Amino acid sequence: MARRTGPLTAAEQAQLAAYHRKYLAAGLATAPADRPRAEAALARAYELAGHTPVPVIWVDSPLTANLLIAMLQRQRAGHPSDQGGRDSLGASLGVSLGASLGASLRTSLRTSLGASLGVSLGASLGVSLGASLGVSLGASLGASLRTSLRTS
Repeated sequence: MARRTGPLTAAEQAQLAAYHRKYLAAGLATAPADRPRAEAALARAYELAGHTPVPVIWVDSPLTANLLIAMLQRQRAGHPSDQGGRDSLGASLGVSLGASLGASLRTSLRTSLGASLGVSLGASLGVSLGASLGVSLGASLGASLRTSLRTS
């Protein structure tokens, strides 16, 4: 894909604003998840990435999720208070979920978001920052050189 320079067109700015509204609304949504649809989408994403789908663990809140993650990490690390009477299901789920989901999501997000944001933001920010920095640095260096040459 060729890298374009210059500001965004009016149509691109409108599209960027529409994407912003759409994904901000999704991020702020508090409606219950469509769990079967989400699980099917995750399974399909794993399959497309060439991995075996893993079970999905649903929790009631971000706090509960963080507590579960901490517990699984402690158990995997062999923390003494987590050894008694527990089977290895939690540890193997933690390892499996952490490794495969983390790697696939990082790669997927890095690729798609990086390309999308790189093109749209890189073009518009590059031009405006380049112009601002050019003027600012030019003035500053020019003044510094003039002062230097006068005192020499």
